[in-house]
This record gives sequence, C-alpha cells and structure tokens, in this order.
Amino acid sequence: MITGASGGLGKLTSKYFADKGWNVIATMISIDLAEDLLGYPNVKCYQLDVTSSEV
Repeated sequence: MITGASGGLGKLTSKYFADKGWNVIATMISIDLAEDLLGYPNVKCYQLDVTSSEV
C-alpha cells in the first residue's frame, strides 16, 4: 500500500513495484490523478485523504 501515489516518490514507487510484478494498492487524495497508473493490471487505485477524520 502506497499513499501519495498521485505524484512524486509515491507515483514512482507505485510504478516501480508494479513493473516488478507486485500487486500495488495506490492511494491518493483525488482519484482523478490516477490516470497513468490505471494502465497497470496489478495496481488498484483508491481515494484516501490521510488528514481527514471522516469515515
């Protein structure tokens, strides 16, 4: 599980592990930012705001 996967190190890490064949759960504040990760069959993208207390 990788948080902050919409950019920077989070996105690079998600792609790295996906390219190695790992199953990746990629989370980000806005699911609209997941466009280039959607092409990976072993990456599942979810919206997650770790600063929110909303359930």
